[in-house]
Amino acid sequence: MRKSLLLAGTLLLIVNPALAQPAAEATARDVEFELREAGQVVAASNVRLQLGRQAAIAVAGPYSVRLRIDAAGEAYTVRPHLSTGGPDGWTRLPTPPMTVAAGARGQARIERVAGPPLEIHVSVR
Repeated sequence: MRKSLLLAGTLLLIVNPALAQPAAEATARDVEFELREAGQVVAASNVRLQLGRQAAIAVAGPYSVRLRIDAAGEAYTVRPHLSTGGPDGWTRLPTPPMTVAAGARGQARIERVAGPPLEIHVSVR
């Protein structure tokens, strides 16, 4: 009897994987993102991201941005991936992760060999 219940429960989770995962809405967060070059805003976006999943952020110009956010207790770890395009293709820039308290604003500065520094500003709600 016990094996039958375990098998039935396992089959239910296989057939309906949504039961095995938390609701997508419960793991989504609103993220405000801003990219600055030499202090000037070059890209800004408000997006809704799922915790634990990387997503591309649409930005104009020679930049490609991907963000991943993970819960870290009362705060969030934000892992930005920033690339810049040029005549020789895309170059990934070293971008450190940030720990951001809910509702607070985090920022990271990226020094470049060629060009002015970039700053990423992020807040998570």
